[in-house]
Amino acid sequence: MNKIVIILLTIIPLFVRSQNNEEIKFSTAKSWEEVLAEAKATNKPIFVDLYTTWCTYCRQMKREVFADKKVAEYANKNFISVMVQMDSSKNDNEYIKNWYPDAAKFKRYVSTGYPCYLFFTADGKYSGKEEGFRKPEVFLTLLQKAIDPKGSYAAQIASFEQGTLNREQLLELAYWSNKNRDSVCFKIAKQYKKRYLDHLPLDSMFNLEADRFIATFYEIFTFRDKIIPYMYAHQKQTDSIFKRYPGYSKNITDYVIRNEFIVSKISQNGTYTNTEPDWKTIENSIAKKFDQKIGERLILDAKVDRYYHLKRLDKYAMLEFERMEKYGMDTTGFGLVRVNNLIYEVVFKNVTDTAILKTAVRVMGKVVKQDKFSDPERLDTYASILYKAGHKQKAIEMEKRALNLATEMNNNSIAKFFAEMIDKMSKDIPIWR
Repeated sequence: MNKIVIILLTIIPLFVRSQNNEEIKFSTAKSWEEVLAEAKATNKPIFVDLYTTWCTYCRQMKREVFADKKVAEYANKNFISVMVQMDSSKNDNEYIKNWYPDAAKFKRYVSTGYPCYLFFTADGKYSGKEEGFRKPEVFLTLLQKAIDPKGSYAAQIASFEQGTLNREQLLELAYWSNKNRDSVCFKIAKQYKKRYLDHLPLDSMFNLEADRFIATFYEIFTFRDKIIPYMYAHQKQTDSIFKRYPGYSKNITDYVIRNEFIVSKISQNGTYTNTEPDWKTIENSIAKKFDQKIGERLILDAKVDRYYHLKRLDKYAMLEFERMEKYGMDTTGFGLVRVNNLIYEVVFKNVTDTAILKTAVRVMGKVVKQDKFSDPERLDTYASILYKAGHKQKAIEMEKRALNLATEMNNNSIAKFFAEMIDKMSKDIPIWR
C-alpha cells in the first residue's frame, strides 16, 4: 500500500507538469531583434499576441484558447510565439519594460482594440493581423491560414508581386491589406484601379462595389478620374446614389482638392517646414478652379493642421476658434468632446495669450450650457479655463458644481480630483503647471 502511494505521489507531479505544457510556449526573448534571430535560426514564422493589463478578452484568450491542447500543439510546432504587453503599469517587471520600445512600434497595427494578433514570416516580413476574442477552433483555423502556402496573407502578397492575381483576388487583397494596416494596400489598390476601373464609363461607377472602393481608397483618386468631378458637381445626388450620409461627397472631394492643390505646397515629403507658405496664392489657385468659398475653407483647415503639427499652439487654438466662428461649432457628441479637449489639453495647459483665453471661456461656456451643466468633466474644463483667465470665484463655483455631480454619480476618484482643484484654486496655485 505504501508503495502504491509513493508511486502515485511520483506520477501526479509529472501529470500536472504535462497538463501545464498543454499551452502555447511563448518566447522569453527580451526584444523583437532577439525574436527575429530565433525565427531565422528555426525557420519558423512569428505569432505575436498584443494584450493589455485591463483587457478582459486578453485574459480569456490566455485562459481558454492559448491553453487549448490542439491550439497549443499547432502553435508550438509551427510558430515562434511572443506575448507583448501594450500598456504599462507600476507592476511591470524588467522583461515587460524591455519590450516598451517594440510595443510602441506595434501600435500602428492596432485598429479596433485588443487582443490583437500579428503574424510575420520567418525573415520578419509582416504577414497580417486579426483582432478580438476567438474560440479555440476558430483561432486554430486562423493560425493555419496564417501559414497556408497559397491562402495566407504573405502568399497573396507574393502572388501580387508576381502579377498572378485575377480581378477578384486583387480587390480582395487590397481590402485585406488595408485591414492589416499595411501601406502596400495603396500600391495594390492603384493597380486594381488602373487595370479595371480607369477605362470604364462613368455610369458604371454608380454602384455599391465602386462606392466601397472609393470610400476605402479615396487617397488614390484625383480630379482626372471621371467620378471625382461628378461627385463635386452633384454632391447630393451622389450621396443618395451611394446611400451615404449628407456631406459624404463633399468630404471626398475636399480631400482630393486639398491633396492636389495644398499639401505639396505646404510640406516636403509629407512633413511641414517652418517656412510660411504663400497662403494667398494657393487660395487663389483653388478659387480659380473651383470657387472662393472652398478656397477660404480649405486653406483655413490646412492652417489649423499645420500649426498643430508644428506645435505652434497659440496660433493653432486661435485658428480653431476662427473656424468655429465662421462655420459653426460641431454640437454632436463627438464634436463637443473635441472642443472640450481643445480647450483643456491645448489652451488650458499651454496657452497664455489673454485674447485666446477669453475666447476659450466664451466657447466653453456655450458647451456647458449645451449640456445643461450636466457633465462634471466639462464643468471641470470650464472651471479650469475660467481660473486661468482670471475669474477665480466663478471658477470655484463651477468646480463645486462638478464636484457635486461627481459625488451624486458615486465617481469617487474624479470627485477627489475636483476637491483638490478647489483647494488649489482657493490658494491661488497655478493648476495648469
